[in-house]
Parts: sequence; structure tokens; C-alpha cells
Amino acid sequence: MVPRVFEKKVPIRPRDKIGTSATLAMKVLPILLFACLTGLAQTPPSPPAPAFPNMPDETVLAVFDDGYAMTVGEFKHIFAILPQENQETALKQPEDFLKGWAVMRKLTQLARKDKLDQATPTKEKIEYYTMRILTDAEMLDASMHVNVPDAEAKQFYEAHREQFKEVSLKAIYLQFADAAASSSASSSPSSNKRTEEQTKALADKLVAELHGGADFVKLVNEYTDDMTSKAKNGDFAVIHGSDNIPEQVKTVVMSMKQGDISEPLRQPTAYYIFRAESVTYKPFDQVSDQIFTQLKSDHYRQWMEQINKDVKVDFKTPAFFANHDKPSAH
Repeated sequence: MVPRVFEKKVPIRPRDKIGTSATLAMKVLPILLFACLTGLAQTPPSPPAPAFPNMPDETVLAVFDDGYAMTVGEFKHIFAILPQENQETALKQPEDFLKGWAVMRKLTQLARKDKLDQATPTKEKIEYYTMRILTDAEMLDASMHVNVPDAEAKQFYEAHREQFKEVSLKAIYLQFADAAASSSASSSPSSNKRTEEQTKALADKLVAELHGGADFVKLVNEYTDDMTSKAKNGDFAVIHGSDNIPEQVKTVVMSMKQGDISEPLRQPTAYYIFRAESVTYKPFDQVSDQIFTQLKSDHYRQWMEQINKDVKVDFKTPAFFANHDKPSAH
């Protein structure tokens, strides 16, 4: 059976009411291009770039009735921010896409002429989505320009060497009687008769024998209830300092030196006895990418925390917020 001790632990806005005339106008658009604005805060990974025709970016694709000329380069930039389903439509029906874009330009110009961009609630929507897009852009830019000097990465490696420690283990796995009832057929039948107390006594006895010079593999073959490990003379796993395993197990294993025998380690279904076969450290060259990624993430998080600390809000009317979470009286 596979010991359970090493199983890894696994971490809109409401729609506006649209009148009949507005609904008909929207049907003119082959693509709801506004959808691209609502997902920018958490943009999913982009699919591979499509194979556009090999044309210079300055090539003009279309000229709209207001005289604006859209080039290949501009089309590619617009395409890149569209949701995937809209990208597919733009590729399959490019003429309809550009007609829809032209309609949106016309309606935008009319809205500005009517000063709708200065009227509630449109004014507030523009401000909200502008802030949202620029916030996303600033956060992305900051994350892409985090600089981690080589010296800092090497200093981190030396200070956290235990994180890159590797311990190769052999194990004797002694299962409780209660756990044996629900175990797989790969468990040894010898465990069916042992209570937890008897199993602990056996584990203590085996540890004493091992400290006295007993052969670990011989005891594996005689006592272990893990048939998979037994078939490999007790070879169990290579544990890393960065592994997501129970803290009790990690603490014991990471403190071991080559040849060390652990005390019986109780887990919910069994006792383990470990022997450290080898103890090594991954060299810096093998973990440098991991270190740089972690340090960049740390720097970005610190930058974001500082932004939050720097922001100050002076609440002038606390009474307005005092009962915001209480239901209104009827």
C-alpha cells in the first residue's frame, strides 16, 4: 500500500436593464467587445498566438467613416485583449468584427457628443473600469520588473540550505489492527492481530534491535506491512525540505543524518521507523530558478504590502458605516 502519511495537502457586476431600443442596437454588434473589460483583473493565460497573414504592421486593414484607419498592428493589439471566444469570432468573421467595431466607435462618439460620459452612472462606470484596468496594468508591470541580484539569491540559498536538503529513506511500516480492516490487499496479514499498543511495543523493540546492530532490511522483510516497500527492501521515498508533508514527519526526517534510525513515528494508521540512507543538498545551480522565482514573489508581495500601508483613508462620517451590515427595519 502507499502510506497515507505522505499524501500531499491540497489550497460582476450586475447586468444593467436594457431597453428595447438598446437591445436592438446591441444585436447589430456581432461581438460583445465590452466583455473584454470585465475580465482584466484576472486574465486567464492566453492561447497560442494565431498565425496572422504575413503583412507589415503598418498595412491598413480598413478605414472607418470618421476617417480613422485601422492597421494590422492595431488589429493585433486589439485582438490580444479580447476574450478567447471573441478572438475566435474575430478570426472567423473579420469583416463583421470590423463592422461591429465601427458601430461601437460611432456610438461612443455620439455618447460623448451627448456628454453621456459626464453623466451618472456612465461617469462612475468609466472611472471604475479605468481604475481597474490601470491597476491591473501597474501590478503586472511591477511583477515583470522585479530585480533580484545574483548575490541575494546565493545568500538566500546559504541561509535556507535545509529547504534544499534531500533525505533518502528506508522504512518499516507497522499498521494498527483497526486500520488494517480498511486497508488494501497489499498489506501484510500479520497486522490484522495487532492493537495500537502492541504495534507501539513492537516498534520500540525493533528500534532497540536496530540500535544494537540488527540488519534493517532483514527486519523490513520480516515485519513491514507495506508490501510495495518490502519488495524494494524497504526503499520508501526521497524527502525534500520543501515537500508539503505533515510537519511532524518533516521535522523528524530533516533532522536525520546518514545512517540515523528514527524513533517510532506515530501516524493515524500506523507507526513508522525510518533509516536515512543518504543525506544530500541540491546544488545552487539546480535550484536557482526556484530561488529567483520565490524572491521575485517575495519582493512583489512586499511592494504590494507597502502600497497598502501607504494608502490612508480619513473617514469623516463614521455613522454612515456603523450599521451597514444590519438589515433594514421594516
